Amino acid sequence: MATFGVLLGASSASAFSNYPDNVPNGRDSMGNGRCIICHSSDAGGDARNAFGLAFAANGFVWSRNLAELDSDGDGWTNGQELGDPFGDWTPGGAAPPSVFRARPGFSNNEPADFNLCAVAAYNDCASAGGTTRGTCSDSFSGSGQWTCGCGTGSSGSGYRRTTSHNWGGGAGTRRYDVVTFPSAGCVDINECALNPCGVGTCSQLNPSAGYTCSCPSGYSFNGITCVDVNECATVGRCGVGTCMNSAGSFTCSCPMGYGFDGATCVLLNACLANTDDCDTNADCAAVGMSGWNCTCRTGWRGVGSAANGTGDLCADVNECTDMAGICGVGTCRNSAGSYACTCPSGYVFAGGTCQDVNECLADPCGFGGTACMNTAGSYTCTCASGFRFQGGTCVDVDECAGNPCGANGTCFQSVAPPGGFTCSCNAGYQFTGGTCRDIDECASPEIALCATDASCTNTPGSWVCACNEGYTGDGYTCLDLDECATGMNDCSPVATCTNAVGSFSCACTEGYEGSGVTCRDVDECTNGTARCEPGETCVNRIGMPYECACARGFARDPESGECVRTCGDGARTPGEECDDDNTEDGDGCDGTCSVEPGFTCWTVDGPSTCLRTCGDGVIHPNEECDRGEENNSDTEVDGCRTDCREAHCGDGVIDSGEVCDDGESNSATRPNACRPERCEPAFCGDGVRDDGETCDPGGGAPLDERMCSECASDAGVMVDGGTDEGGGGGCGCATSGDASGSFVAILGAWLVMRRRRRR
Repeated sequence: MATFGVLLGASSASAFSNYPDNVPNGRDSMGNGRCIICHSSDAGGDARNAFGLAFAANGFVWSRNLAELDSDGDGWTNGQELGDPFGDWTPGGAAPPSVFRARPGFSNNEPADFNLCAVAAYNDCASAGGTTRGTCSDSFSGSGQWTCGCGTGSSGSGYRRTTSHNWGGGAGTRRYDVVTFPSAGCVDINECALNPCGVGTCSQLNPSAGYTCSCPSGYSFNGITCVDVNECATVGRCGVGTCMNSAGSFTCSCPMGYGFDGATCVLLNACLANTDDCDTNADCAAVGMSGWNCTCRTGWRGVGSAANGTGDLCADVNECTDMAGICGVGTCRNSAGSYACTCPSGYVFAGGTCQDVNECLADPCGFGGTACMNTAGSYTCTCASGFRFQGGTCVDVDECAGNPCGANGTCFQSVAPPGGFTCSCNAGYQFTGGTCRDIDECASPEIALCATDASCTNTPGSWVCACNEGYTGDGYTCLDLDECATGMNDCSPVATCTNAVGSFSCACTEGYEGSGVTCRDVDECTNGTARCEPGETCVNRIGMPYECACARGFARDPESGECVRTCGDGARTPGEECDDDNTEDGDGCDGTCSVEPGFTCWTVDGPSTCLRTCGDGVIHPNEECDRGEENNSDTEVDGCRTDCREAHCGDGVIDSGEVCDDGESNSATRPNACRPERCEPAFCGDGVRDDGETCDPGGGAPLDERMCSECASDAGVMVDGGTDEGGGGGCGCATSGDASGSFVAILGAWLVMRRRRRR
């Protein structure tokens, strides 16, 4: 125990001897000090626990601040565990308000299921009962929390004093914050201040009992306010009527013959209420509020008792037998309470019998009638010329019924003399031959007035003027169309456009050849006109003369001007990618001194050194790809080839975008071969006469197959866009001579003529 005193930082044992008296409940019931409050064990000489450290930091003084802390983080404040939750206890003063409950320095030693509301000293709530009606909630039992409030009908903070504690901390922090309230405890609420009773009168009761309402007639108190009483809930409230509730009252909707007397439905008229015994064929007359009298209607006679008239039982009167001949020329038919007359044509049932109808009063003969004569049950009409008596009147004879004027005219009946008609023809039509016929305005130029360079087309009821090809205007005035100036021509961008009256022509500029509509560069290097010396290669220039340059492996001698061979001499010269002192292929530097695919060559002094790099996974300058061991065996679609070239047309594999690929067998000149430019099958327009083609004009773009199949069969010269002079008829290419050279100009002219014929 003396060691504990030293650890507290006091001078020897005197510090320990005072320690149990410096914290609430520091000694047990036997007076022994609880060293374990501040140390790890009851021995007192070992290290301080969490509370011991906080106690030392507070100068070994118990205070409200220390009581509000939760040193061991177990959810209970130091004060709650030591029995002085508010830090009210002072050394030497009265005993703490409660007993020692747990060790504040050990989170595994805490009060179990301790209801703080059960002990008033452990919470800060106002006492329950009386006018304060304070409440304490222990819904946080086991965590060291409580909640204060006020009971029903009261308001306020619910705490016992104006400065109190509210839960507000976390582990190792202040578990209760000091909060100031305007007033302490709870005060009664005057519920009547807000008039909760509505239409009633509010009376304040004992504070613990709330309030009550005094409600007017038709309302009742439901414990909260005055609510309407539903009088209609009482069965039979309105008798024979329907009850309708209203605020504070009710009313009755009564049937005919009844009235609402303020309480229920009462009888007012026996006839309207249908409480009489009158026959269905009798009329009821009310007598007083409950009596009645019955009288049979016309056509019926009373045969009942005389108590309320004899109309309680009515019998039918048979007018056809009682009044013979009542219908005159008609036939009588009795019915219940009445009778009817069936009258012949020309008569009508009126005045209880059949009477003749004077049809002439209605002027039935119409516009064409001249006289009307009434007869018994009928009439006759005298009609004027051009009219006939039909359907009870005089009708006109309609000569227009057959539509003699046709769809382009309107027929009109002639009023005088009757029987004629006339036609009013639409514009562009004339009345001839008894109908409306179209006028051919184009047959009369003085009517159509079309321009000399225009054509006239007759249309039903009109005509149309249109300028001829190569002219512009509205058809009545036509001017030459300068296709060259307006851009309305199909000449090639490298051709010259020449305007002519009503037409134009195209001619390729120097360095190009073709129809003028289609022009292509004159490639002297491929058409055989270029002349280069040995060791030279022809270089075509678009739209310009060719030039001869030294071929790879050759260099031009500055003295002689000739290209002399340098490839294979072991010295790399301009134009050579490498020079390994030989002209053999397959060693990295081929016979033209070009680095072969898949190799890397370098030159320091002397011959070039070449190393095969394809397959090392690095893409070198002379490689398009290199995937190392994944380079395929030249069969995988779109793969990297074994010579480190990307998939390409001519590798013998049909890659994406290719239709065919026969490798070295691809040919631009062999019939039916796979074409090497884009790996596509032979087509009309490739310049090669394939199977099924009579000729092929070339051009490099697919053409209509008829261009290669519907050609002239003779070898004559083709002129005028494919029309043979001998009259054999051509389509666009010749079957002899240069089908891909000289005929290109004819092909372009043929396309221009087709365009002009379509206009």
